[in-house]
Amino acid sequence: MIRTQHQKAFRGNVISLPIGGFYKFRKGGEQHSNQAMTMHMLQTAVATDSYDLYKKYSKIINDQHPLNLRDLLDFNLIKKPILIEEVESITNIRKRFGSGSMSLGALSKEAHETLAIAMNRIGAASCSGEGGEDPKRFIKRI
Repeated sequence: MIRTQHQKAFRGNVISLPIGGFYKFRKGGEQHSNQAMTMHMLQTAVATDSYDLYKKYSKIINDQHPLNLRDLLDFNLIKKPILIEEVESITNIRKRFGSGSMSLGALSKEAHETLAIAMNRIGAASCSGEGGEDPKRFIKRI
């Protein structure tokens, strides 16, 4: 990929390289894990509670060539199931979740608030970054 771009850049009479779609999907650009069709399929499967459509989505995702490091990983199957009593509670697990220190202003107001609300609802850490929190969102608990 990089070698191809390099060769294109140094051919004669090249004014600019095509954008290619590395960061944003573009028709004819690089392959992306989640393209418009697959995202639409997943959203429709969730909205309509269609397990059959979800299975079709899963097959497309699982059958594509590896694109990310995580695509090269697999699960080690265990033969003996873990007893539910040995599994840490979801309440304790969620306490270790956290949204990164993303400043108010670095994200849209809506994205910043949604992250903070979600983390607070599950009892996780919501770090607002150096931009602070909007005082209008403070809720006094009695």
